[in-house]
Amino acid sequence: LSTLGESINRDTSRHPYRFVHLVALLMVVGLMPKPAQSADVQELETETVIGKKQKWDPKKTHPEVFDPVNNERWRAGFRESFTTEIPEELKTVDALTRIRAMKRIVACADGWYYPFSRTAPKSEAPGIDIDILRDIAKRHEWKLDIVWANSGISLGYAFSATIDKGYCDFFVGLVHSDENDDVRDHHLVYTKPYVGVGFVLAVQGKASKVKTLAEIKEKKLKVGVPMLSPMEEYVRNNKMEYELYSQSHGLIDGMIKREVDAAMMWSGALAVAKNDFDVEFDVVSDFVPQPGQRWNGVWVVKEKEIQLKAFLDDELQTMLK
Repeated sequence: LSTLGESINRDTSRHPYRFVHLVALLMVVGLMPKPAQSADVQELETETVIGKKQKWDPKKTHPEVFDPVNNERWRAGFRESFTTEIPEELKTVDALTRIRAMKRIVACADGWYYPFSRTAPKSEAPGIDIDILRDIAKRHEWKLDIVWANSGISLGYAFSATIDKGYCDFFVGLVHSDENDDVRDHHLVYTKPYVGVGFVLAVQGKASKVKTLAEIKEKKLKVGVPMLSPMEEYVRNNKMEYELYSQSHGLIDGMIKREVDAAMMWSGALAVAKNDFDVEFDVVSDFVPQPGQRWNGVWVVKEKEIQLKAFLDDELQTMLK
């Protein structure tokens, strides 16, 4: 239980939507009571428990959210599986040769890692990585297939269930880290970076004119930071006044409720804030995260697929020019 609790704290910090899977896991292993079976299944009313509900706008439509617990195909096992049969003569060739011969590129992506990737049954999958993949496929007149994975439990689990089995040619939506044991243990290598991600400074109220963390410390303002993140270690070491929040949603909620007037927020969480909440805080436009607060966004490829890595590196670098 202790190990599982540490896993929950660590992995849900990256994916705020994974808790539902962990609850399902607890039910399977018997650590939570199973719901009573009934012929009449009642549907619970929707309740907003974090943040404030956005004002209703008849012209605004919210993107569809993928709900695996209530998705019949997902529950039936149609997940993390290869999309198309590979001809016998192409099963032993390298990945890039197979891609060119079949005119199809297959990537693994997390189904709940917005704004980089997200899936839903009735709409096209949105996300930064998905847009990049579509552009690559379009330039080469290839078909694009996505194998949706769940890295909320751990990246190692996602790798084992997808790319290790040959279900995809590469895995998108990671950040470069020399300390990532999962990448090394699964014999994967990073592509060249294509985007920068990190913590950004959001301000409002008393902190609205603040530009740096040094100013926040000097003015003795309390700053909100995600629990178990590099920012928690930073504010502790620098003896700053701070408030800890569980996951990005909790931090956004703290800003909305004016519990803090400054927050170090994961850059990807800004898309969540804009999409799900009415927010009034601003992001310091010229704030530069310090080393240890920023990372390079990358994809991973099997280390033996040298030609495919070189191809992806060239494609990503071409798009950056």
